[in-house]
Amino acid sequence: MTKLKICGLKELDNVLTAIDSNVDYIGFVFVPNSKREISSKKATTIIKNIKRKKPNLKQKFVGVFANQSPEEISEIISNCGLDMVQLCGDENESFWSKIPTAIIKQIKINENIPLNELLNQIEPEIEKINQHNHIALLDKKIKGIHGGGGEKFNWEIAKILTKNHEFILAGGLTPKNIKSAIESVQPWGVDVSSGVETENSKDNNKISDFSKIVNST
Repeated sequence: MTKLKICGLKELDNVLTAIDSNVDYIGFVFVPNSKREISSKKATTIIKNIKRKKPNLKQKFVGVFANQSPEEISEIISNCGLDMVQLCGDENESFWSKIPTAIIKQIKINENIPLNELLNQIEPEIEKINQHNHIALLDKKIKGIHGGGGEKFNWEIAKILTKNHEFILAGGLTPKNIKSAIESVQPWGVDVSSGVETENSKDNNKISDFSKIVNST
């Protein structure tokens, strides 16, 4: 079964819809000035509310960060009760060891370099991440943007990588293309944010539709 992460959630009702839709990972963005940024205080309120109502919750809460200090990340993990973090900046192997949870590490796919060169860059990165019992997330490289930019990269690259590696596929996924993405690439997991939004806000119907397709493919 393909794992599913929905990212950039900011409202309790959207989180509850994701949980009821059998999403595996709930993502909160703590990157300063991100359009989907949530305050630590609000995320804490949502998570505590849900854990109180659903003590046997199977979903994991993920905090998304980019080039923030280990101290800041650890404090937010503790305050909010996060289960994992996603790192979207330039955090290296030594940085990972300072984080007290499992990690999803974003790898940015630069389609402007030759395929063989790109694969030679990415494969060792995925292997290193997996060796530390973390998971890689592949997303399109967009200048000036940390985290997801909502744009699809060439899935042929991912199809080559998935033969030998586990990773989360991200970038431009929607209820309309997620079935073909899973069938074509066969990734370990998928990640969506803008693809389940209407007018820059999470849409419960799209969250539900996207999740149903992932869980049935």
